[in-house]
Amino acid sequence: MMEKLKYVLLFVLGVLSFTSCYKDLGNYDYSEINQVTFSGFPEEMQYAYRLVDTVRVTPVIEGSLEGKDLNNYSLKWQAVVKSGSVDGATTFDLDSNRLDLKYFVQLPEAKYTVYLLVEDKTSGVTWRQGFDLQVTSATYEGWLVLSEDSEGFSHLDMISTSTPEEKIIRNLWADSPLREFKGPKSLHLLGGMSAPRPVYFLAEEAQAKLDDDDFSYDYENDLMYEFAEWRDGFVPTCIVGTYGDCRLCIGKDGVYGKGTIAGAIYGMRLNKLDGETDYFDVAPAIGMSGIYYNTYGGTAILYDETNQRFVQVTSDMNKVQKPSAEEKVFSFTTGKSFVHMSNTMHGSKGETYTILKDNAGKLWIYGIEVGNSNYVAQVSGHYYQLDAPEIERATAFAVHPRDYDLYYAVDNKIYCYNINSKACRLLPIKMESDEIVTQFSGEEITMLKFNIFVMGDYSKPAGSGEMQYRLIVGSKETIGDNALKGHVRMLELPATSSQNASVYRSYDGFGVVKDVIYRERN
Repeated sequence: MMEKLKYVLLFVLGVLSFTSCYKDLGNYDYSEINQVTFSGFPEEMQYAYRLVDTVRVTPVIEGSLEGKDLNNYSLKWQAVVKSGSVDGATTFDLDSNRLDLKYFVQLPEAKYTVYLLVEDKTSGVTWRQGFDLQVTSATYEGWLVLSEDSEGFSHLDMISTSTPEEKIIRNLWADSPLREFKGPKSLHLLGGMSAPRPVYFLAEEAQAKLDDDDFSYDYENDLMYEFAEWRDGFVPTCIVGTYGDCRLCIGKDGVYGKGTIAGAIYGMRLNKLDGETDYFDVAPAIGMSGIYYNTYGGTAILYDETNQRFVQVTSDMNKVQKPSAEEKVFSFTTGKSFVHMSNTMHGSKGETYTILKDNAGKLWIYGIEVGNSNYVAQVSGHYYQLDAPEIERATAFAVHPRDYDLYYAVDNKIYCYNINSKACRLLPIKMESDEIVTQFSGEEITMLKFNIFVMGDYSKPAGSGEMQYRLIVGSKETIGDNALKGHVRMLELPATSSQNASVYRSYDGFGVVKDVIYRERN
């Protein structure tokens, strides 16, 4: 047994001796690889207007072996779409073989990560560093301001909100035939589920759908080409779109509707009731719910100026009839002349307020709920004569979309009248200089309005819904020729009657302000 153990031990020692004498023939002659580091890249999201801005980045790259010598590198700048693809592509080459980026932005509108790719020619290793870039059109989103110059021609500017800092884009129609048309009246962004939602321009001498991106004009987009019948002398005064993609267009002597079928056109005139032989004239306003989803199968209220009565457009926009509501509060035949109409989000349906003038020159308010499926109802308590300071002299009106306040302008002053309590006060306004004023000295107010989002605020950034509740005031200077001396102010309104309003934003350099709308994208 001991003899056997001895042989085993000798075998193990022999194996150990053999392995300790084995010569390692492997290649362990390693070379250090060049390590590239980056600096000088933006750390926050960069914003750029397409076909306007130039993106500039001056980075520094340093190699652990090469230092700052660039001769051993191949350089390339690329933009990679952050989500999905744009125009069928996910990657766009911007520049090659240059360290500093100076790129005039031509990328499609999207969010990107822009990378600098650095390939080491010796090792074949590619290093990269990037920054975030959002490309947008300067006219993608923002406030459109329609004004009239000193000769009566149309003028369009935009207060762009496409990037964090607002930018005023002047005279969008400088090279457009639209600047040759006189009598600008209004702009209309049509609601509906189909995007993009069109913007229409209405004037005495022109009516057209504007380009979705830059608001330019093409004769093929004249509004007349959307009609089966376009009568000579017809001048549209208002146009709306419902959440269900129906359309309603009115002029003084014409009411036209079209349905949801793709390619549908406006049909025959509707402003004549069954059993009547004559067409009637309509006031330049359309009463609809200010709550966007209540317009899906929504109806509309018009004011018949010929017969001085309210009439109703059915929810399919194919017929005008007497209102379907009971006359519990007032007669729909009023015997009064039209002054103003405002749509709101009051109540669960949305309420339309109409101001009419009687033969004695007194103003009356009429509240009518307008909702889905031909729903119309008179609102108790919102029908009475308006007894307020100087209200018979008012030249502009607006009803708050959420609160029960009527604002009206007299010369250069603004009054606030509560529809429920009937309390009224001259509105004190805190200017940008912190001065409290009750009139805009040397100016005349030409427009008051609220801008209700046509698709609500559910898909918009947090806080943007408050834009709907700021009073937009257009005014002009009363000294001189008023050439580009128009002002637009947006007022933050007080929560109580003991507080001041304040100027949230102020802009100038316009003609006589005719209309202001927000160009929504969501």
